[in-house]
Amino acid sequence: PSPAPTDGTPGFAALWELAGLWLLIVLAGVLLIAFLLLNIRTQEEQGIQRARLSLTLAGLQETIEGDLALGLDLPDHRAIQPKLEKALASDRQLHAIDVVDRAGIALFSTDRGTIGEPLHARVAQAAEAGARGNRTWTALVGSEAVMGLPLHNAFGEVVGHISTSYAAPAPALQWDGRALRDKLENGLLTSIPK
Repeated sequence: PSPAPTDGTPGFAALWELAGLWLLIVLAGVLLIAFLLLNIRTQEEQGIQRARLSLTLAGLQETIEGDLALGLDLPDHRAIQPKLEKALASDRQLHAIDVVDRAGIALFSTDRGTIGEPLHARVAQAAEAGARGNRTWTALVGSEAVMGLPLHNAFGEVVGHISTSYAAPAPALQWDGRALRDKLENGLLTSIPK
């Protein structure tokens, strides 16, 4: 081992430690950038999926409301079922499409077992809020997400809802910037010699 320099210049070990510290900082920066990019990508994919589902629902809503404006009653409108089946077949990410009455009882569905069944409580609450606000509504039930729109008759009254269920999107990556900063600072401070 060579003796430590006495003229105030850093020794070889100190230079290696400083290089390691810089490497750690660069790697932390790269990981942070990768995390942020992945989070942005996840959010964009979820936005695209919601937009596609909204278009599917809006198209079905327009068709059904057009028929209701001609005087057809929602429970008696048997042409709805084939339209739901066709829409479901055109999008493999959808699990089911349902048309429910104002009370939340399924009148038509691509999942035949749900016809006559009431909506899940969370879905019913979201549908009621959507009807009050005349807007798209969403609810999360287990591993499925449900998105829907209110259906209006010729007088503009809400007579039911059309909804679709699909696999719930993965949650966007969450992080606490302060916690990450504290961990990095504590890790860096403990690695710096005193």
